Amino acid sequence: KYSNISCKNDTCKLQENSKTGYGSLHGKLIIPLDYDELGFINEKKIKALKDGKWGYINLKNEWIIEPKFDSEKFEVYDFSEDLAKVCIVEKENGCGYIDLKGNMLIPQIYDIYSGDFHDGLAKTQLKEKIAYINKSGKIAFPSDYNYSSEGDFKNGITQVSKNCKQFDDYGVCEHYLINTKGQNILPKDCIVERSFPEENYTVIRNLKTGNK
Repeated sequence: KYSNISCKNDTCKLQENSKTGYGSLHGKLIIPLDYDELGFINEKKIKALKDGKWGYINLKNEWIIEPKFDSEKFEVYDFSEDLAKVCIVEKENGCGYIDLKGNMLIPQIYDIYSGDFHDGLAKTQLKEKIAYINKSGKIAFPSDYNYSSEGDFKNGITQVSKNCKQFDDYGVCEHYLINTKGQNILPKDCIVERSFPEENYTVIRNLKTGNK
């Protein structure tokens, strides 16, 4: 019946004749195929493109933010912790964050690589250093780290790196674990040797003794 179906968790995105909707795994239609494009369901909200403008709908197919972001001028992202990133197309530092009413709560001054909010913080890049902003758009803590392989905080912790010679080789950076205050939580003189997020454990190494 549909030209394309992509499923995630217990829902499926449906496409037919250039229109998109959502259905359940059991074949029940949740969102009618009235939209030019739909994002994935996140926090019970879906970014929706209609007549060339982006807005957001809920699972009742109601607009919670009317379509007002012209798709030729703006790129919009999913909600995370009740904030969604909205970027000005082709502007290097043109990303900000809207609230549930569609108001630009955090101004569009951050780069395209800025992340979603997790544990109240979102990663961004400032002058070749990573930084984390809070929901007021303020820098949460000073940072001398210049890379983060994970980016988002999870359970109050994320991995960050500094003194990197190149970013495509795990072994040429010093890797640390920090909390949401920016504090390194590893023992003194220790760095992350290897991280295994799926298995939920991390190998650390003492720089002075070499012990793991």
